[in-house]
Amino acid sequence: EMPLVFFFFSIAGVRTALLLPLDVRANWVFRLTEDPATKPQLLASIERSLIWLTIVPGVALTFVVQSIVLGATTAVRASLPTALLGLVLVEWVLRRWHRIPFTCTYIPGKRPLAHSMLLTLAGFVVFINVGGGLIHVSLDRPLRYVILSGALLATFVLLRRARLSSAGGVPLEFEDTLPD
Repeated sequence: EMPLVFFFFSIAGVRTALLLPLDVRANWVFRLTEDPATKPQLLASIERSLIWLTIVPGVALTFVVQSIVLGATTAVRASLPTALLGLVLVEWVLRRWHRIPFTCTYIPGKRPLAHSMLLTLAGFVVFINVGGGLIHVSLDRPLRYVILSGALLATFVLLRRARLSSAGGVPLEFEDTLPD
């Protein structure tokens, strides 16, 4: 469960950092050159950033710790579903992302604080408990392990395809808006 906690908070932190405007005036370059054909490559950089800054270090760090505590065999087996859960979380977080980092306005506190905290707590509890439970239950049973890994891979592929197919039809966002 340690890597899932790391994934949850590090993905949220990197996503928030990418939302912060550093040079809003720089977005004119992207507005002038916006092309639906190149938009997937632009947005792929955000996905790669989240994977390389959160998933890869999380899996590597926990692999070392789990190798010491649980043994190398268990650490190797736990790495695949753990990484797949992280990739599913990245796709879930990016499902409505249509921004170029650091070039958009940002309105913090779009929801009341209590609402945001409850959503975050609920997401955390579900992700950690369900994900950790599934990994734990699958490690001792090869069939469950294969089913879980296959289901997570299928979920990742479906979320990714849905995100990429919808990305072409939606223009890039440069102005943050309040939710409906």
